[in-house]
Amino acid sequence: MVDTVTDQIANLLDVKPGIEVQECVTLNGADIHFKFIRAPFANAPLVIRFHGAVKRDLRSLPAFQGNLKSFNSSAHQISISDPTMMAREGFSCAWYAGHEELDVQGALVQFIESLRTALAPKRVVYLGSSAGGFAALYCSYFDPGSVALVMVPQTNLQRHFAPRAVSLYLEECWSGRSLEEVGEVACTDVTSLYEKGFDNTVVYVQSQGDFMHSALQLTPFMSACYNTGDPEQEKLIVQSDYWGKPGHGGAVPMEGYSTWLRAAISAPSTRLEDLLETSAAFRQEAAPQNTRGKSSSGHDPISAVDSSLTELVKNGLLNRFEPDEERL
Repeated sequence: MVDTVTDQIANLLDVKPGIEVQECVTLNGADIHFKFIRAPFANAPLVIRFHGAVKRDLRSLPAFQGNLKSFNSSAHQISISDPTMMAREGFSCAWYAGHEELDVQGALVQFIESLRTALAPKRVVYLGSSAGGFAALYCSYFDPGSVALVMVPQTNLQRHFAPRAVSLYLEECWSGRSLEEVGEVACTDVTSLYEKGFDNTVVYVQSQGDFMHSALQLTPFMSACYNTGDPEQEKLIVQSDYWGKPGHGGAVPMEGYSTWLRAAISAPSTRLEDLLETSAAFRQEAAPQNTRGKSSSGHDPISAVDSSLTELVKNGLLNRFEPDEERL
């Protein structure tokens, strides 16, 4: 079955570059609907996108993230619709976590393996916001060397700021079982994965106006990522900023992550230093002449990212470690 899926995906390389096509493959009982755009060169980086909550009365299924046209010439793009949404009704979000009759998470990991085999991308970037960020973190974890670029994601459904959304999902997809019971057969907490150590790299973009996600999702995830105390395993960048919209929905616009995406697909490597330096170079390139090399506050761009992380440290996120007095 996987070989058949790989062959089907390989046919996408015959599609004209820049033209969006919609396809569906069936893997382990899961119908995986996706839209694909081919880059104009072989072994191009691959950007895999996941959507967030879907208002079914306003948006048809399958649901997809829109084409990032400015990246058509630099990366393959694939937007995957959550198979769970097609199989059940009565809820708006499923975090790509599946239901009691369908292992969506396992099917996605196998599907992405087929993508890698067929497309041979030089790098894979997983992109998602909110519930899509949860799925991006999950799938990237099982793809060593990949990058997860996530915006205000959920990292643990137990701490969701809207418990009713989780309850509706459990009622419709898991016969009303508790989240703890579901967590025994599906991942509902990516922090439990990352606290064991990880071989991918995470760029986590957080809106300072999304207080609930900062407190309930970001800080515990950071604590999990730093759990080992080994700097070689702390492959995490956090950018915390405010783009003018309080709350959660739409809190991080494209301008908040597009530079990171450019860096993720074009940096010399996925080392933190390379991602930071490449992202800073792109910001300088885009800045007006009189502000190049500075952020809007007049500080070096990398220092702005570093200061956001320091603020979290000052708030006690990493209080298990000895404080660095010079940085504080």
